Amino acid sequence: MSKMPKEQLYYVAAHSGAALLATLGLAYWFGAPDFWQGFIVGMLVVIVLVLFRQKFRDDYARSLWSAGTALAFFATIAVTFWAEAFPTLSHRLEEAGFSWQPTPTWIGIIALAAFFIGFHVEMWRSRA
Repeated sequence: MSKMPKEQLYYVAAHSGAALLATLGLAYWFGAPDFWQGFIVGMLVVIVLVLFRQKFRDDYARSLWSAGTALAFFATIAVTFWAEAFPTLSHRLEEAGFSWQPTPTWIGIIALAAFFIGFHVEMWRSRA
């Protein structure tokens, strides 16, 4: 069996991370046991470490990494700003039946989702 090329490992990790993130969202939504949620989070950490280790392999990979991190940073700042700057909006949403406060867990999930969205959008844009 031959070894997987490093470029291919990078893309497999990126696609696996996006799939695992969707799985984690479904696990939270349907109330999966904590063990499975923790297992998925652990796999996501390993995938992010693989991506981080390989991030500057070439200019194309660097552009994908930059797009993902920029969107993740923006999403984290936006969610945190929304939670802190608009408490009256949050109160009005609670009155309307929508009650959600961004906890550190959800901010992390949103940041990872934004990273993978930015990564894949840049990948699809650059291949077109």
